[in-house]
Amino acid sequence: MRRLLLLAAALLVGCPSDTPDDDDASGSDLPPIVESVTLDPAVLHTEDVVSAVVSASDPDLDPITVTYTWLVDGEVVAGETAASLDGELHFDKGQRVSVEVVATAAGVSSDPRASAEAEVLNSAPGAPTVAVSPNAPADVHDLECGIAVESVDDDGDAVTYTMSWSDGTGADRSGDATTGTLPGDTIPAAVTQPGETWTCAVEATDGTDEAPVVSSTVTIAAEDKDGDGSPAGVDCDDLNAVVYPGAPDACDGWDNDCDGRVEEFVAWWPLEGDGDDVTGAGSNLTVAGTTTWIAGVCGQALSLDQAQASVNDPGSLSNFYGTRGLTVGLWGRPVDCTVGGGDAFCPYVSKGDAGAGAGEEYTLGTDAARDSTFFDFQTGAGAAGAGVGADHEATSDWHALVATFDPAGDLVLYRDGVQVDSTAGPASPHAGGDVTFGTHPAGDLERGRLDVDEAFIANCPMPAANVQAHFDCGGCGCRGGATPCDPGEYWEGFLCAPVQ
Repeated sequence: MRRLLLLAAALLVGCPSDTPDDDDASGSDLPPIVESVTLDPAVLHTEDVVSAVVSASDPDLDPITVTYTWLVDGEVVAGETAASLDGELHFDKGQRVSVEVVATAAGVSSDPRASAEAEVLNSAPGAPTVAVSPNAPADVHDLECGIAVESVDDDGDAVTYTMSWSDGTGADRSGDATTGTLPGDTIPAAVTQPGETWTCAVEATDGTDEAPVVSSTVTIAAEDKDGDGSPAGVDCDDLNAVVYPGAPDACDGWDNDCDGRVEEFVAWWPLEGDGDDVTGAGSNLTVAGTTTWIAGVCGQALSLDQAQASVNDPGSLSNFYGTRGLTVGLWGRPVDCTVGGGDAFCPYVSKGDAGAGAGEEYTLGTDAARDSTFFDFQTGAGAAGAGVGADHEATSDWHALVATFDPAGDLVLYRDGVQVDSTAGPASPHAGGDVTFGTHPAGDLERGRLDVDEAFIANCPMPAANVQAHFDCGGCGCRGGATPCDPGEYWEGFLCAPVQ
């Protein structure tokens, strides 16, 4: 860039004496005298504009004019007779510049007088503009220090860049850098941590002089793959957009707010060698009779041979579906649904009404012939209540069975994540009664040989998309950070989407 310099030449003329000299004896004027010629600026760089500073006087006090001859490396610059010379046009680094002047007064000229030569020195390059990308990195992003605006060197010299890195602690981290576009311009994601502030400092040089050091700084955030505003390390499941600290609870079977509980679960029995309710609601099972623990679909399972596992209603299992709805889910496998006498069947789970001999509030099971899976729901109080039911063909294999009932009266039965039947009927709250697995809850009759795994009761009707999703991600509830999505995707609530 051209420097802003004094362009005008200075002509210094001597002061008149009290008794000016007359013409000499021959009648001729005396020639003017050039006392000095200097250059301004005295130190030159390419693209400077240099001016001649002349001090001259005339013994006869006649007006003086000055003519200029500019020389570069001793060669006259043709056509340049002004008091200044433009370096952008006429000289480069390493050349030598001088000016020769002649003063003239009343037609009489002085002897030529030349300035000292000034060498055109090296021009330092200008500072570049640098930027670290991405400008809002997460701890999965490599940091690349780029030259956004190149350094400009007035001499046209090649400019090289030296990059150094620091992480905000004062430590030089340049040794961690790798080469991308320029040597040492990249910090791999593997060496960064959330919360660190990384600075890339760049020095430009033409091999002789350096530009002022410039820098760019970014702060590392944890990645938010699912775009829910809660980054990894804070989010307890960064591949599920409906799961993050403070998220509203939904009827989806996930721990939405990251508090370690699935709030909509009234009870959840993984059946991993015991009947403990992992929601902590106190609905632990009492396992009695001919029961064993076997390999199930989601770890261990409970195998019942005309036996039962039951929980005395602690109060949390009753009177919720009338206003909020109900979801009952489990993995079930019918082994022999003809044993036990009477209208034998395989009752995976039942909830009894109050009082001995009272009818069930609901039963999810398989009939004696194992050709139908059903969910029966009493809409009135006691055994006399009107009932609605949904059923579908059954097999002797393991199946994920889910039944939902909403307060509007819609009853839906799902098998392996897919809706297989539905019906409608009004809801009516019931009094408290035991929840049992493998045994009709209203009496002493023990029925069926069957296996049960991963059972839960929720106080809301789970949407169909979430029933399907939970089956698609392994059928074990999508818990433990699982989602039904492929690698590189996250669950956005009802669909999978590419990670952000």
